[in-house]
Amino acid sequence: PGVLSAAPPSQGEQVYTVGLADSMWTIAEKYLGNGAAYPAIVDATNAKVAEDPTFAEIKDPGLIQPGWKLLIPSAADAETTMEAYKPAAPSSRPLVWAIKTEGRGFDPHQFDYDYDQNIQRPVLEPLMEYKVMPDGSVDFVGILAESWEGSEDAKVWTFYLRPGITFHDGTPWNAEAAKWNFERLFALNKVPATRIPTNAWPVEGGIEVVDDMTLRITLQNPFGPFIDTLVKKYMISPTAAQENEGGDNCQTWCNENPVGTGPYLLEEWVKGQQISFKQNPDYWGGWEGNHAQRIIQRYVPEAATQKLLLEKGDVDLAQKIELDDLDAVAQVPGVVVEEHRVPRLIHMYMVQQGPFE
Repeated sequence: PGVLSAAPPSQGEQVYTVGLADSMWTIAEKYLGNGAAYPAIVDATNAKVAEDPTFAEIKDPGLIQPGWKLLIPSAADAETTMEAYKPAAPSSRPLVWAIKTEGRGFDPHQFDYDYDQNIQRPVLEPLMEYKVMPDGSVDFVGILAESWEGSEDAKVWTFYLRPGITFHDGTPWNAEAAKWNFERLFALNKVPATRIPTNAWPVEGGIEVVDDMTLRITLQNPFGPFIDTLVKKYMISPTAAQENEGGDNCQTWCNENPVGTGPYLLEEWVKGQQISFKQNPDYWGGWEGNHAQRIIQRYVPEAATQKLLLEKGDVDLAQKIELDDLDAVAQVPGVVVEEHRVPRLIHMYMVQQGPFE
């Protein structure tokens, strides 16, 4: 079946005016039966501009404006267009990523800087995270939580967890596992915990198992951005950690031995050189589509070396390219420079004197 197999077969070409709440994804979903078909609308509209300049020229599908005039192709034309966007057959070669800074360890309750999460995210997962959608917009998506809600005063947060998931060691993912992770996070009281203001930590006994797949957290004070702070809170197997407690709440063992729910498994870590991961064949999310069978992160601190490796094709992704080099790199055959608008968590601290006293 084609990409647009869900599209109404009688759908004909039509003109559409962008509304306030529209995105390319939602428009394609409504008129072509599949949000992923939005490139067909982009291509059709941009082709139409040459003969009718009243149509919008779409340079960034994530930045469309109310009032823009779009051309929605027929289902048949969209199907033909989307054939070119079908992924190639999976490759057995690894995906190689040049990384500037080596992660310090796999324990997400100890370390959560971006470079730590480079190695953590293939094997560990959070309740939810930000995702850049295909149309360029950014939104929360549930990972280990299917949904969540906060009370009107932003003090009580309830999480409805995704069923049917197990950690790599076979431990069930449920509200008890989530409760243990949050309790350990705050008990260690390291940087990952301090990203949540201490006056918005849970009250004593405030991390509660409502039922097998429902967790409730009651905070000391209202804290609206609580959900935003959880995108960096990865979950690990309570069983594995408790069996390897080691007198330090498993900090040493957990740093070297990730046991999560993620799509990949640690293969080898040659410290100072590279780290490799292999597919988890039992991943709960499945492997439909085109995915790397192995991932290798190579530690390449120098931006100039990363640039050279990328241009030669020795790495597939480069994390550190100097801004002044981006235009030149973009001209290299086979190299694509992508730009995404992504949210960042910025901490501001007030000196409690003068006007803030």
